[in-house]
Amino acid sequence: MFLLTLFFLPSYYSTVTSSCVFPLLIKRIKGIIHDENIDIVFLNSVKSALLGIPSAKRGKVKSIWVIRDCFTKDFYRPCLLRGLAVLARHADEIICISQVVKKNLLSLAPDLPAERIRVIYNAVDSEIFNPGVKGEKVKRELSLEDKNVVTLVGRLEPWKGQKIFIEAAGRILKKKNNIKFLIVGGALFDRDTYEKECRELVKEMRLENKILFLGFRNDISQIIAVSDVIVHPSLLPEPFGRDIIEAMSSAKPVIATNIGGPKEIIIPGTGILIEPNRPDILAERIIELLADAGKRKLLGETGRKRVEDLFNIEKIISQWENFFTSLSG
Repeated sequence: MFLLTLFFLPSYYSTVTSSCVFPLLIKRIKGIIHDENIDIVFLNSVKSALLGIPSAKRGKVKSIWVIRDCFTKDFYRPCLLRGLAVLARHADEIICISQVVKKNLLSLAPDLPAERIRVIYNAVDSEIFNPGVKGEKVKRELSLEDKNVVTLVGRLEPWKGQKIFIEAAGRILKKKNNIKFLIVGGALFDRDTYEKECRELVKEMRLENKILFLGFRNDISQIIAVSDVIVHPSLLPEPFGRDIIEAMSSAKPVIATNIGGPKEIIIPGTGILIEPNRPDILAERIIELLADAGKRKLLGETGRKRVEDLFNIEKIISQWENFFTSLSG
């Protein structure tokens, strides 16, 4: 079985440019399919699907589309949603990274045959993200010795809830001072306006020494290791929540909003779910966890077990192997 994988279309293509370039790229991909004896075109994003599914159809080979987004008006324009529904109908196999992604897809295209859609969750390497990681280097770098640490990991976008995190931090620091709040991640696709707004909010609240913006990091397992609580305050339904399973795999307690993928990841006893856009409740839950080391430990242990049972990379690889075996069988 020969597999051609497409990840994305370069972001510098405008809509007008894309309309001219697409036919040429589709023709080129079809040629690659023919010349390389490709059996399957594997598509790992929306942009790649726009190219890959038509190319696979013209090349008379199977297409597999991994959908990693919630197809709703919160994230896509109505005209594009209609196009995505058409695209999905022409894909031979669809993998959704969560049940909520599948649900949104079926709401958009209810006529899709159920047997063509399956859910395979994202995975975490529990050897990299594990309770044994110490994070001493990060602790020294950020002067975190003898401090409680509360961390948010995620790219800087309004719906990811960094401002809610900052507002909650302000409430907490009025009651408890020996805490550092870490915001890990940066803006993508030149969307740096929101980052500036977040930094300005921190400055207005005079919390520059308490809330640290770390930008993109390659040592996430170390940062999680030095954290006492991980927060995931999304305002819109998250397709999945990879940072949540990384934290749980590291045996760290997680507070997340009760919408989208986090509701599938966190079940009672493995983490804390709260309503979105509630910095007051978020602050209360953080304070409660920081005051109760026993509860943090228990949530960390049960969260780690949840990851081992459902999201461990070996188990997810096995699901993918079974999927590809079924295609060739």
